[in-house]
Amino acid sequence: MWGAALFVLVRVIYRALFNGAGGATLLWEIPAVRLPAPLSTVTLFGPVSVEGLWGAVLSALPLAGILVVWGMVLAMVDFRRILRTLQRVGPGRATLHALGILLATFPSIVFSVTSVRRSAALRDVRGIQGAALVVSAIVTRSIEMALATGAAMESRGYGHSTDRATGMCEFPVEARDLSLHHTGKLIIGDLNLSCAPGSVTVITGDTGSGKTTLLRALAGQFQHLDGGAQTGSLFVGAVDRLATPPRDTAHFVGFVPQDPRTAFIAEYVNDELTAAAELCGHDLDAAEYRARTIMTELGIAALWDRTTASLSAGEATLVAVAAALVIQPTVLILDEPLADLDTASRTSVLAALTRIAERTRIAVVVSEHRTESLHTLATTVVRLAGGAATVGGAELVAVAPDDVTPLPQNPSLVALCGPNGVGKTTLLARANDDERGSALVPERAADLLLTSSVQAECSLNDRVRQLERGTTLGILDALAPESINPALHPHDLSTGQQLLLALAIQVAHNPHHLLVDEPTRGLDAATRNRVAQVVRDQATHRRVTVATHDMQFVPHIGATVVSMPGRDSVTVADLHATGALG
Repeated sequence: MWGAALFVLVRVIYRALFNGAGGATLLWEIPAVRLPAPLSTVTLFGPVSVEGLWGAVLSALPLAGILVVWGMVLAMVDFRRILRTLQRVGPGRATLHALGILLATFPSIVFSVTSVRRSAALRDVRGIQGAALVVSAIVTRSIEMALATGAAMESRGYGHSTDRATGMCEFPVEARDLSLHHTGKLIIGDLNLSCAPGSVTVITGDTGSGKTTLLRALAGQFQHLDGGAQTGSLFVGAVDRLATPPRDTAHFVGFVPQDPRTAFIAEYVNDELTAAAELCGHDLDAAEYRARTIMTELGIAALWDRTTASLSAGEATLVAVAAALVIQPTVLILDEPLADLDTASRTSVLAALTRIAERTRIAVVVSEHRTESLHTLATTVVRLAGGAATVGGAELVAVAPDDVTPLPQNPSLVALCGPNGVGKTTLLARANDDERGSALVPERAADLLLTSSVQAECSLNDRVRQLERGTTLGILDALAPESINPALHPHDLSTGQQLLLALAIQVAHNPHHLLVDEPTRGLDAATRNRVAQVVRDQATHRRVTVATHDMQFVPHIGATVVSMPGRDSVTVADLHATGALG
């Protein structure tokens, strides 16, 4: 439905932009501009009328109707499952491969429309200029999500060759003089690493040090999907990673990315857990039994019939871990699997990793910022810093959490706490919608960003919020411990920098209440401390409510805790009653 509405909107904008939309009932008289040669036949703008715009709507309705009907068909028939089966056995596998990715991408495109519209609303972006910006952001985000979906399907084995290697469990990971570059920049240099069967290798380092790059290289995505360059040798399961794409190792390499929700390929959790087994040719009945057993062990059996789109960040991580284990991999790669988990879920995942280390020959490679919980599991530790890699034993793992001196509780600063999936994010969104003068920083700060540079984001905010030019950029400079290059694309920033940019955008117009969803997600210790300082400082100017499962962060900021033990156990009215919303 939103796709059809978007098409109609684009058609109306196109009609008004090129040669105007003239008629009897004039709305705007915009001077026409004829472009110079060789585009002299093209005229921009012109008069805009009610009749002209209505004509544009009518001309768009037939195709919009097709989009609506197609969306209804997709909702009733799981074409993606049909194509996953056909591409293994039928002719025309390349065509079916492309069509399957296209169908899998469609829900992502629809989601991008909803996501961008929500982001624009959070930033008060409206009007014709705002509509054009939203359309541009939708196109950009749709392309990004399409690429992510295609990469996810590759990693799950979609389109694999018939003569793929089996993967030798005796040699899970062997790296010799390995260096990884991207766009000419050295990310990691001269890494020598050997991971034995049944080992647990922990990758640690500050944000931006290359942890995710290394894991994506092990999974094959860095070399084959990200445009990265590899020198030296890297073998996974005795298979040359540089010569072998992810789809041909998916049957023995399990990969859980940093944000699993961007990599789901099925609509329902049960299909997500059996999709990889189906693509890899495993017995589906056995795969379903393993999936149910693993979900029970992780404490998420109740999610079996849920849609993947409805999962919280923590629930999505647990489902992704379960899906990776279903294929019984030789190598299991996990990118910060504990970052989005509450205490109980962290315990379940750590217990599962302990069982893997003790009872199986699976080689686990896991990256984490907070490595103290992995100290007893780690057999090898790789610490990344400044392009260099230090390889050692468990002594390289931090064995104690950050020293936190609890601060006196600040009644203006509230922490909404509770386990994964109880609705903390939903409650913040409702509070923001219900209360005038509030501003929300979403769970993924990148979702709030709509333009192609930091400077453009700040300028847009100044213009929309009617602030003096340079206001938002000045606030960002004050929040960020190190100056952020204003020419950078927002998606090229680290997670912490994106969060600080989002905070600058949402406090620049001086809201009386700031709501921040999971502010410590994916941050190293130094950045987490900086964010804590920013949150404390903001609470001296306005009420601040954060949703978090990070129980070390709460005393660090001196927050008053509002506990949310179950789904919908706390309402907006309850927050008002506590004084959190005034």
